[in-house]
Amino acid sequence: MSRPQKAPLRERVAPDPNGTHHTVDPDAHTGQVVRSGGSRALSGVVVPTAPVDQAQAQMQANRKWAEEMAYSEMVPDTYKGKVNNVLWAIEYAKSLDLRVMVVLNNVYLARGGKPALTSALMSGMVRRPGHRLRVKMHLPNGIPDAEAYAVAQIIRADDPSFTFESSPWNLHRAARAGLVQVVNGRPFARSFEDKVLPWEKYPEAMLKARAISEVIRDACPDTFLGMAVYTPEELGANVDEEGRPLDTGPDGKGFATTEMTPGGADPDGMDLGSYDGPDSAQELAPEPPPEPEEPEDPEGGDGFDPATASHGSWQALITAAADTGDRDTLRELWSLGKQHRSEDDRIAGMLQEAAQRLNQDRAA
Repeated sequence: MSRPQKAPLRERVAPDPNGTHHTVDPDAHTGQVVRSGGSRALSGVVVPTAPVDQAQAQMQANRKWAEEMAYSEMVPDTYKGKVNNVLWAIEYAKSLDLRVMVVLNNVYLARGGKPALTSALMSGMVRRPGHRLRVKMHLPNGIPDAEAYAVAQIIRADDPSFTFESSPWNLHRAARAGLVQVVNGRPFARSFEDKVLPWEKYPEAMLKARAISEVIRDACPDTFLGMAVYTPEELGANVDEEGRPLDTGPDGKGFATTEMTPGGADPDGMDLGSYDGPDSAQELAPEPPPEPEEPEDPEGGDGFDPATASHGSWQALITAAADTGDRDTLRELWSLGKQHRSEDDRIAGMLQEAAQRLNQDRAA
């Protein structure tokens, strides 16, 4: 009886970032071969390589793949040239059982690294385990006016007798959340630079996206393993009709949020995505007391340093420009704020409030 041929112990394995090991040599074992008893015969049982070695090999393979992908012209700016962001996408995909390419094209990063998913990806993930998602846009007058509203429903596969339903999303609710103004029954939303914002451009898509994300958070937290799920628009991004950010943050900090009307997240980080604002002015929190320091040259002379000026100085200049309708001065202040105080949400709020005031006066 001839002795069995010794199996080669060399590993010829090409790992990929989705966790699959492809053996390119069909005659090679991917681990050590166990011998049975004291015999030299091979049992055929393959013992996996030590977990630590496998983890290190996988990390190296992921990094190599991420380095190649990060410099592709096909990836969004959120990931372009940013190897660590692509590595994050690989881990995010693994945790939610998604293909990495799906994450790269549907998950965007807000400033600070908070992930934001397109409503299309949310919908697909909810339907994957068999849950039923229904979205209805009601247009009583045939146009997205103040009477139009969107509602989303989910019927879970494991509880078909109960229907989860979002609250109706209409323009009045969006206006109470500070997302849009209703002027003559139609949506009106402009940036400080007088650019038309998504809630005026695509009101139907914005209303449906809000209804979808709200009902998904309520009905299917298990689908996302308890991770927070919000659309880019809910976190303050300027988006297109499909809900993808128009500015995905080429500086590596994630898409910008300060130029948008508040409503997705407040300066303290509390998420307001499913909160539509107080029902009356009496419920509003009182304004903070004035700061004790004196404004430095509120007329904007040589004594005003935008990098070190107090909030009182900024407020004096912004209020004076808004009172006189001086858009040029406000644009200059906006530019100075972005250049010197980009992380100061309070100054951004002052400028946004002034811009809304001017837009409202013009619309009236």
